[in-house]
Amino acid sequence: MSLYKLVFNEDSSWWYVLWSPGRQYLDGKVTFVDLVDPDELSVHEFDAIMKYLGYHGTYMMFYHFLIPNSDLDFGLKAFGCDQDVLNLLQYVSQCKIVNFYVEHGSTKLNTYFVSPEPKKIPPQHWSRSHFTERAKCDVLLNNMCEVFNKQLLGGRDKPIIIALEYIREYLMRRLVLVQKVIDKSQGPLTPTITSMLDKIKKEASQLVVTWNGSTEYMFMLTVNGAWGDQCGVNLAEKFCTCRRWELTGIPCKHAVAAIWFSAANGGTVALPENWVHLHYHLQTWKMMYQFKINPTNGRLLWPKSDYPIKIMPPKHHKQIGRPKKSRRKTAEELSQPLVKGSKLLKIGKAMTCRICHKQGHNARTCKGKGTTS
Repeated sequence: MSLYKLVFNEDSSWWYVLWSPGRQYLDGKVTFVDLVDPDELSVHEFDAIMKYLGYHGTYMMFYHFLIPNSDLDFGLKAFGCDQDVLNLLQYVSQCKIVNFYVEHGSTKLNTYFVSPEPKKIPPQHWSRSHFTERAKCDVLLNNMCEVFNKQLLGGRDKPIIIALEYIREYLMRRLVLVQKVIDKSQGPLTPTITSMLDKIKKEASQLVVTWNGSTEYMFMLTVNGAWGDQCGVNLAEKFCTCRRWELTGIPCKHAVAAIWFSAANGGTVALPENWVHLHYHLQTWKMMYQFKINPTNGRLLWPKSDYPIKIMPPKHHKQIGRPKKSRRKTAEELSQPLVKGSKLLKIGKAMTCRICHKQGHNARTCKGKGTTS
């Protein structure tokens, strides 16, 4: 693996290479690629840089960059497509120098780098472009599972009965909190979906609608800007070519603009809130949380079993080795000081007999009383 340092310069549109053969990283040459223009940066630019540095076009390699102020275990990110370029450039404002790693692997120099991990997982599990339209949800993260697992940390190490009781009490409190939010909510939609739809309406106000004259209300929408965001909407079939409406069940900005255009030109259409899927309506939320979890009796009120089972202790067997005679001291005893008040404690000090002047015993246990050596 070879290490390169990229120095970004927003005022320059050219770069050059400085060699530093005296430094090594994992038996690879360390070079510095300076003055890289972020506006012209792409994967193809890195291919050109690698060829300029001497790599042949048939070499197979991996591209990675290191997040500033992070280690190689968690900060190393793949680099092979335009989205990876955007991920790299977001750190330019924090640090002008970014470590860039080139590893000889299984990707050709002229091809995009694709991380090998997603290939093992079907794309319908990690890519929104392959999601089905059945769930009406485009959530790609597992944050909900992580939050729920965090709430169960207090009962994981408990016995099964106590752990289940812990989960039941948590769900009871959670249902009460949700019920309080439901009682305060107003409108046809839930509070979260209402705020999301408000943002969509604000974005829809910037769109220009063009109607094709069809009775199915086919629209072509373009945004007033340089990006050229253009999509087609069919209000009769409730779909948009951007697929956000079908995936989430919430009208996208293109659909909202088409609804407003149809209403302004005499069409019999409802408000955008009425086009949202029933999953996100406030009434559906109330129906889902109308069921409650009832409390249960404690251990003292449990019915006695007709088939009691006496649990016997495990069979005792003698441990191998010589048993210890001295008691194991606690951490508090081991941390006690050797000085108590103004006197030095006799801990660890060999005693001397005042009769025979030998060590290992005192005068009370001396066997040679009356004799001195």
